[in-house]
Amino acid sequence: MTDRDSLLPFVTPLRLTGTLRMRMRISNTAAEQAEIRPKPYEIYDSDLRGFQLRVQPSGNRIFYLAYTTRAGKRRKMPLGRFPETTAAGARKIAEAHRGTVSAGGDPLENRDLARAAKKSDELKTFRKFLDGPHGAHLAVLRTGKQERARIESTWAHLLKRPLDSITRAEISAWRADQVKAGRPHSGINRDINPLRAILRAAVEAGVIEHNPLVNFSNLKVDSNSQARFLNSDEDNLLRKALTERDETLHEKRQSGNQWRRERGVEELPPMGWYADHLVPLVLLALNTGMRRGELFNLRWRDVDLKGARLVVEGRTSKSDTTRHLPLNTEALEVLKKWKRGKTSSPSHHVFPGRDGGRLDNVNSAWRSVIKLANIPDFRFHDLRHTFASNLVIAGVPLNTVRELLGHSTMEMTLRYAHLSPDHKADAVALLNSEAAK
Repeated sequence: MTDRDSLLPFVTPLRLTGTLRMRMRISNTAAEQAEIRPKPYEIYDSDLRGFQLRVQPSGNRIFYLAYTTRAGKRRKMPLGRFPETTAAGARKIAEAHRGTVSAGGDPLENRDLARAAKKSDELKTFRKFLDGPHGAHLAVLRTGKQERARIESTWAHLLKRPLDSITRAEISAWRADQVKAGRPHSGINRDINPLRAILRAAVEAGVIEHNPLVNFSNLKVDSNSQARFLNSDEDNLLRKALTERDETLHEKRQSGNQWRRERGVEELPPMGWYADHLVPLVLLALNTGMRRGELFNLRWRDVDLKGARLVVEGRTSKSDTTRHLPLNTEALEVLKKWKRGKTSSPSHHVFPGRDGGRLDNVNSAWRSVIKLANIPDFRFHDLRHTFASNLVIAGVPLNTVRELLGHSTMEMTLRYAHLSPDHKADAVALLNSEAAK
């Protein structure tokens, strides 16, 4: 006796619109023994209205609930695939949905609405917003790989959270813990500012209704605190370390090519005047005061070697203001030597990454040269402080220094004021001339 013959006592054949269909109590046994046919067919449950098992030519067996909405629309809702879903489990689900239908509801519509709500909630998470199509937050942050990595590291505990679940109170508590741990106020502000910008962009994109960090003021920072800058001895140590590192890289390339020649292997191309980007990058920072991101974004089209000047475009600047910087002799020579060793188009980056795009990280190379120079507590950004400090010490007016640095206000520039030779004494001395009158 065939498997189909074993089912015959329980099967009531139906003929609807010329197609043979069967009615029986749907069970695991019935699902297992259902005959595979060249065309799909349904087995209708004899006990629960609308509950059915569809058998596909591929052998797939899927439970469904067929029903008619109050508006008269016929619907068919999948309940699960056998054997992953058992007949008893599918029946229980079908019974629940039959109750919804009896109450005038539409199970399929409810499911679709729930899925849409879930998807909407997922798109509102911190992570999804960063990865999503909204470009406003990227424009606000000028997000590069390094900035993105910092955001994801600092706010890792928020990434899976919906943006509208982030509260002002929890960010305030986080900040208080950071202050208690002894972190500098400036560093804490640098972590919170991108988060505030992301939330503002989310409001503008319509993802959330309210930015919890609106009017969330930064911690006060002592603008007159002494900036870290190189003294003359440290300047010499840094330059010496840069030269030694560059010479070592050249020697390794020559040694490597010698090894290749002896073995008939294709040699690596010559390095040019500088072995890599670090020496020209550091020397340009020392002589222009450009921020690291501004150096990374600099293109050859922004550099005028004949006119000895370059342009920092506003879109790549922290202050959003374009500024024109003169190039002194050292900066000009560095750029000329660096360009002679490059074959890229003038429209390309001055300091390209390995893929030819924007360079976004010099941490490893920078740490190695600072270690070689044995200069403690000195960051790449402190090259900018060194540029400003040297100008002020040389007697350059603070407002000129402000313009060269691209500060939007004098407040940040005033931190270098104490370095100006006798700038306060000269001011007080004016009183003597007034008293003599």
